[in-house]
Amino acid sequence: MISFVDITRLKKAEQIGARQHFLTTAIVNTVSQPLLVLDDKLDILTVNLHLIAHLIVKNENLIGQSLLAINETAWDCAQLRNYLIDTLTSNIAFDGYCLEARFPDIGKNV
Repeated sequence: MISFVDITRLKKAEQIGARQHFLTTAIVNTVSQPLLVLDDKLDILTVNLHLIAHLIVKNENLIGQSLLAINETAWDCAQLRNYLIDTLTSNIAFDGYCLEARFPDIGKNV
């Protein structure tokens, strides 16, 4: 027995998803300030080149990694974690937060 299944809609959905990812990445890369997009688990969805250049991130493949694990856990700070979780749960804008941390290779950064 042979079955045939029309996968036209599935292929179109894949193409739309790929196009949306391309557009999102292009938009993020146009921002002249360091920028990253996180999901609700604080895993990195996308990052622009300015963040990589300014923070001297050793591994440019940050997608899918936890923000709290990069730069030898320099970002793993209870205050930042709580601020991000509050931002996610209350749907408020994230602006004006200043993190003081010690980053590998560049030392203290604010």
